Amino acid sequence: GRTTSASASTSTTLLAAAGAPIITEWKVLGNGRVTGTVKNHPAIDDGDIITTSPLADPTLCKTNGIVVTKSGSQYRLAQPAIKKEKVSKKNGAAAMAMKKKNGVPAKEKKSKPAPVVEKKKKESIVASIPKQSLPLVSKEKQLQMDLAKARIDFNLNGQIVGTTQGSEYVLAGKARRSTSGKSSIWTGYKVDDETGMPIGDPLTVKISNNAEALKRETDNYNKAAGLLGRGGQSFVSFVEYLRPAGKRPPLSKQVAIVMQQGDIDLKAYLAENGALTGKSLREAAVAAVQCLQALHGAGLVWTDLKTENFVVMKDSGNKLSFKGIDLESAMPQKDNPVDYSPEACPPEFAVSFLEGQGPYFILETSYDIWSLGMMLQEMATGKCMFAKKSPSQITKLLREDDFCPNLNAVEDEKLQDLISKCLQLDPKKRPSMTAILLHPYFLTTGLGPLSF
Repeated sequence: GRTTSASASTSTTLLAAAGAPIITEWKVLGNGRVTGTVKNHPAIDDGDIITTSPLADPTLCKTNGIVVTKSGSQYRLAQPAIKKEKVSKKNGAAAMAMKKKNGVPAKEKKSKPAPVVEKKKKESIVASIPKQSLPLVSKEKQLQMDLAKARIDFNLNGQIVGTTQGSEYVLAGKARRSTSGKSSIWTGYKVDDETGMPIGDPLTVKISNNAEALKRETDNYNKAAGLLGRGGQSFVSFVEYLRPAGKRPPLSKQVAIVMQQGDIDLKAYLAENGALTGKSLREAAVAAVQCLQALHGAGLVWTDLKTENFVVMKDSGNKLSFKGIDLESAMPQKDNPVDYSPEACPPEFAVSFLEGQGPYFILETSYDIWSLGMMLQEMATGKCMFAKKSPSQITKLLREDDFCPNLNAVEDEKLQDLISKCLQLDPKKRPSMTAILLHPYFLTTGLGPLSF
């Protein structure tokens, strides 16, 4: 299941077609936004003061430069605001005396102070328009302008998920399919009860016709979250389960779950940036181990542990963290699987599957230990061991008696040893969670203290 930030290509295209809005007398705020006087904006009158949504890179702000917000909106920066120096009363009096001496009137027309924007209790994700700058515009008109800007900036499509106030979310962009193909994945924003404006951080909204699958995923998230001391915090935050998903068809006949959203899924991150190294690699490994620790502690087998089911989160300092997602296929230990991913399944399941016994395979925690080994190998090398192979080719390869994973590309010897133990062909020889937690890779890597 991929959960990445929503694309704002539509808003960017619309703005580019008319020319990027120009901001004059601008300055960068501490929260990474830019404020100033705007013109050439499709939804805001020339001369109004706006505050943009957070910039993708505030360090790029310069005169006549183009800046891009995290949502994809573009602005051209004209001349910046001039910093006014503080003048003491003594110096001020001296200046006035000099003006009188030179025949300049002491009293000059004072410039009208810039309007002050009061912080709202519920801050919208969109660039708000200060009410003071539009004295002749009604609240209703201003709200319509804000909503119009939000639709452009965040590519909102107008679809509302949820049926009651406090539990409504507006969808953005286009949907993508989950890795299982059973659900559609959207980006959404919580709707403010009073204004109807989107607020807060982007969320992931997963919609499906399969109520049983999403109810199972909801229960699995709740079970994992209940084990906070045993890795439950390593999954994305679960927000709520919605049944029905909306008021009108097709949503009225579907169900939805709402979750925290990551910046990019780990598989895509590896494709763009290459293998993880050093502390980032160990922290990603810790996140995977903690997720298994929570699920196994709850009596579950994930059956779908893979890089595509982890998201990368970036904080303001670009520090990476990793969270698990997609528990739709997690099943109780000793139960049967409902789905499988070829790159994550162990050889014993591949044999059973090719014999037509896949639906009756008995799940053990050793299934996930094999998946962990495969995931660690991919993170350490940047490449899946079965890259460019079809699902059927992978399954047949796993069935071979002489199948031997090649770990030569894994540079860290301790990690290579841990992976080799996880990829034992005999499931009974694979390490327990306790043995994994006590492995030298986690305890003696020289990367500082580690707590599970």
